Amino acid sequence: MEHLRTELVPAGVHVACVFPPDVDTRQMAEENRYEPAESFAISGSTKPITAERLAAAIVRAIDHRSYAVYANHSIAALATLGPLTAPLVRRIIDRQVRNARRSRDSRGPS
Repeated sequence: MEHLRTELVPAGVHVACVFPPDVDTRQMAEENRYEPAESFAISGSTKPITAERLAAAIVRAIDHRSYAVYANHSIAALATLGPLTAPLVRRIIDRQVRNARRSRDSRGPS
């Protein structure tokens, strides 16, 4: 995206990159029916946002000619602090996935 943005700025074309969190849609509800425990352990505790809220964030970003579009503060914080906190975040996610697998394995085959 950075490269595309750099190429198109002289032509007056604005390029933005949207980093959406989970969005509450019928597709997401269907995906959740088949989501493995490991995936749910990572993202299942976050509340999805509405499609309207994401659309509003995109429109605001276009109006302000923002490059990066974050629909909520937690995604913006993660993008900002992510590189600094990556080792800790990976450790937490790895633990959540291990716990989800142990829980699934202890229940036996479905």
